[in-house]
Amino acid sequence: MDPLRPDTTRMMTEALSALRKPEARGQAFSTASAQAAQPLSLRQRLRAIVGDAPHTERDMDALRLPLLRCILAEQWGDRATDDPLFHEILAAVDHDMQGRPELRHVLHEAVLALLKT
Repeated sequence: MDPLRPDTTRMMTEALSALRKPEARGQAFSTASAQAAQPLSLRQRLRAIVGDAPHTERDMDALRLPLLRCILAEQWGDRATDDPLFHEILAAVDHDMQGRPELRHVLHEAVLALLKT
């Protein structure tokens, strides 16, 4: 077993679990251009992936990989997505989530939390 895989799965679970907590609100900007200059937060990027519609279990399966990819890219940087190891780790974590009901539940709860924001 790859020693990196359990740590990565735990990191993904923690990131998804953290979505249940409201995002810290920063100070409001006075202009739209100042807001546009700010990069999107991880929560905002994940929210864009989830969309606005309620999700069935089948939808969760389709959302899982894009959400995991986004979280890993946030953790390791967008340039890491070009590395073949990134895709191996992503596939391993995805496989873990498919086979473990408690991880699928964490994903479902995270998606519900994103829909409320």
